[in-house]
Amino acid sequence: MTAPALSGGVNTCGRIRPAAATVVVGATLVLLSACSACRIVVPDDPTFVVASYNLENLFDERANGREYPEFLPEAGWDADDVADRLRGVASVVEAIRPAPDLLVLVEVEQQALVDRLFEEFLVDLPLEYRCFVRGPDSATGVAVASRYPVAGVRALLARAGNTPPLRPTLEVRVRLPEGDLIVFANHWKSKLGSAAATEPLRRAAAGLVRRRLDDLAESEPDLAAIVAGDLNERGREGQLTGWAYPTALVDRVGLEDSDPPWDTPAFRASRRFLPVVRDRALVASGDGAALFDPWQESGYSGSYWFFGEWEQIDHLLMNGAALDGPVFAFERFFTVAAVGAVDDGGRPLSWTEDGVSDHLPVVAAFRLVGR
Repeated sequence: MTAPALSGGVNTCGRIRPAAATVVVGATLVLLSACSACRIVVPDDPTFVVASYNLENLFDERANGREYPEFLPEAGWDADDVADRLRGVASVVEAIRPAPDLLVLVEVEQQALVDRLFEEFLVDLPLEYRCFVRGPDSATGVAVASRYPVAGVRALLARAGNTPPLRPTLEVRVRLPEGDLIVFANHWKSKLGSAAATEPLRRAAAGLVRRRLDDLAESEPDLAAIVAGDLNERGREGQLTGWAYPTALVDRVGLEDSDPPWDTPAFRASRRFLPVVRDRALVASGDGAALFDPWQESGYSGSYWFFGEWEQIDHLLMNGAALDGPVFAFERFFTVAAVGAVDDGGRPLSWTEDGVSDHLPVVAAFRLVGR
């Protein structure tokens, strides 16, 4: 069955050498491409590293009608600016150690910029399989670059009430010799306009990812999954807002028995969306759809500095099979404060402040079981 195309929505995916395919984003949940016959030689390395990095609006120098005003040629944005930004992003990615085997990039205008980043500035990082999605009316999209072959891609388009489709989630199935991994690359709605007013949009995105996770858990219970990207929400959002309203992420640990009790209508409603926990044992035991949130365990303060406080809004949430499964065993989570990208306090410096981005990369290192 052919799904109706959404105007302006573009998704591309493929192995960059020798070729890449281009398709248009279709309905809410559509299988877009697969390359199960692809084969790439990978090192016999027991580590697998996943990173997510919000690039703070990476645009090229050409106008296509969706740019923000400061990135238009008439505003002075030119090829030199683009090269400087790509060079800065590359310097941060190069500071990730061990080097990433899979990299999620948020707020990038188009696939061509992702390709240029690797082909001109990160030539020694062999992430040859790259996918990208941008919504029909979005200025930027999300990308996934992988060392391992991409075996399938889906675009998940959520709606909330009468609003236009939200920014799509890019679902990518990566094929390792030992088994598959599903990565959901996200950029959820920001809190611009107030956290409460925009929360329904984040709940809609979370609900769609939750339904996909539930489907995958039923059909492939041992499949590892990671929910990555800028979710514009903290894992403990509900507690930190006093459960004034239901939240997209809900930290379940101890809430039912807490004092005062958190068994409020807002908490009960939040459990329908994307529950996260900080207790490894709960996730490893396969407790429902709970995902492990490594922020609290890591000891890192945050990846985004906002109005004098750290925010933990960039995520690498993982299911039980990614945490401790037949293929993956999670080892550690950390942020990267690269020289030239942070101030003296380790806080991210925006590219407008002679830095690179107003976010830090978040990184999760896994051990490949049996390798």
